[in-house]
Amino acid sequence: VPSGKSTGGKEACVIVDNQSSYFGQSVWSIVEKINGDANMLLDISIDNPSDLDDYLIAADGTEDKSRLGANYTLPLSICCYKLFSHCLSLKLWRYIQCLTESKYTIPTPYFNILNGGVHSGNNISCQEIMVAFQESSFEKNLERAVELYYSLRDVIIEEFGLIFTSVGDEGGFAPPIKNLEEGLNLILKSAKKASITNFRIGLDLAANSFYSEVCMWLMVKVLMENLWPICIIDSLKTIQLPVLRILLQRPILTVGGICTDWLVIKSPSLLMI
Repeated sequence: VPSGKSTGGKEACVIVDNQSSYFGQSVWSIVEKINGDANMLLDISIDNPSDLDDYLIAADGTEDKSRLGANYTLPLSICCYKLFSHCLSLKLWRYIQCLTESKYTIPTPYFNILNGGVHSGNNISCQEIMVAFQESSFEKNLERAVELYYSLRDVIIEEFGLIFTSVGDEGGFAPPIKNLEEGLNLILKSAKKASITNFRIGLDLAANSFYSEVCMWLMVKVLMENLWPICIIDSLKTIQLPVLRILLQRPILTVGGICTDWLVIKSPSLLMI
């Protein structure tokens, strides 16, 4: 469910109670509604759980789930799939694989190592800088991430001092860097120090929190003029289409790394570029 300090302007809506409980962020009414409507799962065929999704989409009738709330529709859908997989004594992922008749792969993990934006107190607009590795297994990817993370810590101590090894809201370091370029160079220096070469850098730009035409064009300029192994992860929320087309044409970007699941899940109409 899209909720937290930073959410996109086009993300699905979360309905809260707007009362004094939890600073106005309580969801008691949604919990009560879910518990009251859970019996509808009994009318869904175990072979067609998507019937529930179709019903919820039609019942809400909005692009952003603002009538029922994503924190109502999504938990009900998840409950349905978990219930049916349990009834069949299958793991959830295996049940979904059987329904879709698809092959399964383990997603490439992205590790959050530098924080900026609303998640830190430094001056970079980019919210999260992540790294991904292209090893043969998840375990190896995790091992490389740990090595780079602690190498980055050493580099931060060398350049800024031990006091700046505290972390941001998402667990990445938040040193007093002045811009995105400085952050990217810290990662390259850390990778070289740890003898790590086979990796990519992911950016959660969270453009909603800083977007302006000038700022975005400066961001593009930084990406175009330096050969960092970058793939954009979460920049499509407010980025202008001409800028996106330029980014997609650059050889420094891995197009397959551009994350479209945000669009498919929350606003599929935005895929029509």
